Amino acid sequence: MIINKKNLFATTLQIFQFNDEEIKPLVDEVNSKKNLITKTSSSHNYFTDYKNPIQLYEYEKLINEVANKYSNEGLTLNLLNYWTAVYGNNSIHGAHQHDSVGVNFSTVLYLTNGGATTFLSPHNTTNQRVYDEESILGKLIIFPSTLWHYVSYSEDLERIIVSSNIQIYGPKHE
Repeated sequence: MIINKKNLFATTLQIFQFNDEEIKPLVDEVNSKKNLITKTSSSHNYFTDYKNPIQLYEYEKLINEVANKYSNEGLTLNLLNYWTAVYGNNSIHGAHQHDSVGVNFSTVLYLTNGGATTFLSPHNTTNQRVYDEESILGKLIIFPSTLWHYVSYSEDLERIIVSSNIQIYGPKHE
């Protein structure tokens, strides 16, 4: 008897790390606009401008840098929408996904250290049911938009992120 195994439909997190010099202008911009961001929506000590995003010029510059990396590989990255979130102590952003028409990937860019984004396995046959991606200043993660995730944050310092929905596709998409 011969037994073969194949790994199907693996989930990949793509991780980019911006250095302090690259991320500082965005951190400064978000801090200067934090009053606008945090007055838009609140639930469980979680604030977001999701429904009425504040434009972040420095974020758009960083995403353009990432898009250029994909372009060098023959791929196109389109930024569809983005928003900022601020987490206070004992804040919760319940399990959700970003699955909507035209979106195939989502992102999280961490603007502070502390906490984690918890991802849930899309398969019930895996031994690893959850995965925590640590929040590190300047880290950008790109993940499939259908991947369920949540945040339960209990640290004293604020946790700040910028999330987005994007499209990544190759030349055959046209």
